[in-house]
Amino acid sequence: LSTFGGLNAATYPMMVVDNNNYIHLVYSNNSASGKWQIYYKKSVDLGETWISYPTPLGDFTGGNTIQPTIAVDENNAISISFYHVTEDNHIDYYVVKSFDEGESITEPIRISGTSSDGSLTGFMGDYQGISSHPEYDFAIWSDNRNGNSDIYGAMIINYPMSSATSKWNLVSVPLSVDTYPPPYYSDLLWPEQDPVQVPWAWSSGGYVEAVDINLGEGYWLKVPSPNIHNYVGTPFVTYSKSVEEGWKVNPNS
Repeated sequence: LSTFGGLNAATYPMMVVDNNNYIHLVYSNNSASGKWQIYYKKSVDLGETWISYPTPLGDFTGGNTIQPTIAVDENNAISISFYHVTEDNHIDYYVVKSFDEGESITEPIRISGTSSDGSLTGFMGDYQGISSHPEYDFAIWSDNRNGNSDIYGAMIINYPMSSATSKWNLVSVPLSVDTYPPPYYSDLLWPEQDPVQVPWAWSSGGYVEAVDINLGEGYWLKVPSPNIHNYVGTPFVTYSKSVEEGWKVNPNS
């Protein structure tokens, strides 16, 4: 077996079956380009034939992508997690999602907040996994960011905003977003927003344009089409805010 930074490159393929009896398969292979990459296939006829996704998952420009795991939720959304080892031996853990039974797959979401050093001795991997729910996923993996091979985990929030162009959404950031460290900016959190619209926040008796986005605050946002945003981070369990007399909107965080 080839190894990278204490990780086996070739591991068993992983497979799940969704509620439509579609089979979803992920595996690592190095035959196409000489570097290890992760590939996805599905079968809609109980394994008689297979449909290949046109590109490797993530399709990083350098390094090796290895050890995929896969899960499917009750709505047939697919979650796939894996390691990526860079050319200079830095290791991170990523997740990709599909909300249309493998027809399209998101760009990789990095969920390991700190890279591991693949030059250190020791073994990692083989025991990672991911579980999937319509609202969130939980992933676990091992890395050596602290000098030892320890277990880490992350919750991936599937944060939905569904709206027609002519309607508004009351939105908030439901967790501390590791992908975009604070301060949070609206164009990063909601990149598909209407170019002529920005989030609006209530301030001093009226609505003002919001650039910095604060945890737990509510914002009105108009989006051009239904979409789903994936935020990765740590939920916050307590929240306090001073309020004045009168009606207030308290977003669900």
